[in-house]
Amino acid sequence: MGKRRRHVKNKLRLGKRGLSKTLTLAIVAIVIIAIIGGVLLIQQKPVETTTTTQQSQTTVKEEKIIRIGGLFDLTGPTSDVGVPYSWGVRDYIALVNAKGGVEGYKLELIYYDYGYKIPQAESLYKRLVEVDGVVAIIGWGTGDTLALMDDIARDKIPYISASYAAKLTNPKIAPYNFITNPDYSTQLRAALKWVKENWKQNRPPKICFMYPNVAYGTEPIPAGKEYAKELGFEIGPDENLDLRATSAYEQIQRLMGYGADYVWFGGTISSYVVAAKNAKELGATFKFIVNTWGWDESLVKLAGKAAEGHIYVTGTLPYEYAVKVDPELKEAREMFKHDPKVYNIHYVKGWINAKVLVKAIENVLKKGEKVTGENIKKELESWRNVDFGVVAPISYYPDDHRPSMKVFIFTIKDGEFVKLGEVELERRAKWLGK
Repeated sequence: MGKRRRHVKNKLRLGKRGLSKTLTLAIVAIVIIAIIGGVLLIQQKPVETTTTTQQSQTTVKEEKIIRIGGLFDLTGPTSDVGVPYSWGVRDYIALVNAKGGVEGYKLELIYYDYGYKIPQAESLYKRLVEVDGVVAIIGWGTGDTLALMDDIARDKIPYISASYAAKLTNPKIAPYNFITNPDYSTQLRAALKWVKENWKQNRPPKICFMYPNVAYGTEPIPAGKEYAKELGFEIGPDENLDLRATSAYEQIQRLMGYGADYVWFGGTISSYVVAAKNAKELGATFKFIVNTWGWDESLVKLAGKAAEGHIYVTGTLPYEYAVKVDPELKEAREMFKHDPKVYNIHYVKGWINAKVLVKAIENVLKKGEKVTGENIKKELESWRNVDFGVVAPISYYPDDHRPSMKVFIFTIKDGEFVKLGEVELERRAKWLGK
C-alpha cells in the first residue's frame, strides 16, 4: 500500500514535470514563432510602407491637394529678413486655403529652414522633390538658388526665389527659375541712373561699392560698375562688410578718405544699421544707396537719424504702401495677427512670390490642364503686364524671365519712408542674365 502511494506520488510528480516541460516547450515555440513573425514583419515593412504611401496618394487625390515647397532662412545670417519673408509666403497660402483653395484644390506648403547653408539647401531640395512630391518651390538665397539651378532645370520644378540674381532671368541656363522683382543688376543700374539724373555738380559723382563676400553681395557688382562707367561716374575702391558685422568704422574711414559721394550697400539690414550709425558718428557726407534687402520699416527705429536722407532701392512696395493696393494683405493681417514687426517690405516680397505661383497654378487648372512644372512654366511665360499692384506689372517670355525693368526709389525723411520716384530701364538684350 505504501509502495503504491509512493508510485502514485512519483507519477504525479512526473506528470507535473511533464506538463511543466510541455508548457515550457509551448512557450518556447510561441516565442520562436513570434520572433520569426517579427522578422517577417520587419522584412515586409517596406511593402507595408508602399501600401501606406499608395493609400496616402489615393487620399491626396480624393482630397485634391497641391503640394508647394519652401526653402527659407529662419535661423541663419539672413534670417533678419528671411523670417518676415517666410511669413508672407505662409500667410498667403493659408489665406487662399481659408477661402476654399484653388479651383477645388487645397494647397499644402511644405517648408524647411536651411539656415543659409548651401549643402543643407541642396539636401532639402532633394527631399522636397523626391519625398514630399512638390510641384513648385518658393526659395530664398542667391548662393543656394544658383547652386540648385541645374537640378531645378532637370527636375522641371518652377522655382520662385527671393534671390533676384540676374543669372536666374536667363532661360538658356535657368529655364525653370522665376523672380517677381527686377534682378539685382537692374535695381543697381536703375539707382545709378536716378542718382546721375539728379546730380547737380559740375564734376562726375564718385561712387564706391560696399557688400558682403557672398554670392548675394557680389553678384550685381560687375554690372553696376559697367553701367556706372557708361553714365560717367568715377569709381572708387570696394569695401567688404560681413553680414554679421558689428563695426564698419575702418571701411567708413577709407570711403571718406577717397571722397565718395555715394556708396552702394549690398548687405542686409543688420549690417546696414551698423554701417549707417558708424557713418553718422564719423561725420560722413556720402549717401548710401541701399539694396532691396538692406532696409525695411524697422530701420527708422533701429538706426534713427542715421538712416535719414539715404537712397533705398526696391522692386516691391513697402508694407504700408502695398496694403493700399492689395486689400488681401489687410485681410491676412486681421486673420493671422502676427507680431507687428512681421509686417514689412520683406513680408510683401514673400507674399507676392506666393501669389504669383498660386495665380499660375489657378490658371493652369482653369484651362483644364494637369498641374505640372512644365504647365506652370508655360503659363508664366505667357504673362504680359500682369498687375498685382505691389510690384511693377509682370511679363515673362520664353527667352527672357526678367519680370519688369521698373524700380522704386525711396528715402527716409522725418522718420517716414518717402517715395522719390520710379526708374524704368530699357530691356537691353545684352543685360539679360548679367
